[in-house]
Amino acid sequence: MSGFEKPMISDRQREVVEIAKLKGVYQNLKKRGKEGALSFLQKHATAVIYLIGNEGRRGI
Repeated sequence: MSGFEKPMISDRQREVVEIAKLKGVYQNLKKRGKEGALSFLQKHATAVIYLIGNEGRRGI
């Protein structure tokens, strides 16, 4: 893709999104949570314990 084509493609994509928004069929991607590593591990503590313990190693 050349440097000439890239802006044209971006412009076309922007136009298509605007048209879809007017029709009401465009949906943005859902925002992902900004959960930290510590809160994630606390929420899934039983899985972490299982993986750390001998049960989850399977002979490693």
